[in-house]
Amino acid sequence: MSRYRSIEFASIAVGLALLVGIFFYEPSGASSAIPRKLIFPVVGVKYFTDDFGASRSQGPHQGNDLVASWRAPVVAVESGTVKIWTSSWRAGCMLWLYGNSGTRYAYIHLNNDLTRRNDNAGGCVRGIAYAPGLRDGQRVRAGELLGYNGNSGDADRTVYHLHFEIHKRPGLPVSPYKWLRRATQLIYPLPASSRLRDTKFRLRGTVRRKLSTSSERFIVMDATSLGNGSGLKYGLNRKAFVKVISGTSIRVKRGDTRVVIPFDQVKVGDAVIVWTKRVRPLLRIGLSKKNPLTAGRILAVRSGQ
Repeated sequence: MSRYRSIEFASIAVGLALLVGIFFYEPSGASSAIPRKLIFPVVGVKYFTDDFGASRSQGPHQGNDLVASWRAPVVAVESGTVKIWTSSWRAGCMLWLYGNSGTRYAYIHLNNDLTRRNDNAGGCVRGIAYAPGLRDGQRVRAGELLGYNGNSGDADRTVYHLHFEIHKRPGLPVSPYKWLRRATQLIYPLPASSRLRDTKFRLRGTVRRKLSTSSERFIVMDATSLGNGSGLKYGLNRKAFVKVISGTSIRVKRGDTRVVIPFDQVKVGDAVIVWTKRVRPLLRIGLSKKNPLTAGRILAVRSGQ
């Protein structure tokens, strides 16, 4: 059975429980106009397709399935209010985000596992399914951590993915696909405002290209994973911009030794680990040359050396 087929059977319409959820909580104000540019709901998505409306045993598919690694961060696509929803066995651990625009977003099949062995032992609780400290009715910022990717509910034992829906008020879901295609994909989730502090990151990936001006130097990476000192670690699948300042330690691993090299000897195609300097987590840091991460030290690993 293909992984697409396994998602199809696992993500059968969440149906009546979701339709009830549409009207369960209704913030005041706001007209319903979906923002043109959203934040992508999963950090480090691997792939997704235009599967809205696809045939399911209980009706057409009402969203898009976004495949990502286990416990990949799930974030707010726009600023708004959270409604935690755990009463549907099909949806498993899920939540609604009621955006400031008046648009509703459903996040379905969040994580309920303590290990990668799909143990279902974690439950729909904060720190497992939902972000630590996340409260029902809480206001969140665009890009803020909401929870973690998983396969709870009727997605159990299938590929880890987020079933994501967009609902205009009033009415049924609309296809998220065109909004997802142009959404901003983050490198890391924003913490809650109360937890905001400067932090360091560790990026792994390969050198895609090097950029230099008379005063600045950059590495553009195809980043494959990110971690920090607080236990956050997940796969990435996107481009990242890293500024290399004077005094940055750059080494190449050759066998059991590590040799200091100048920036000029960093090669396109090098596998690299970048430890960043402390940075205040903001939406677009690391996404462009204008707002890069700054390297504290770099290690290049070359096979055969």
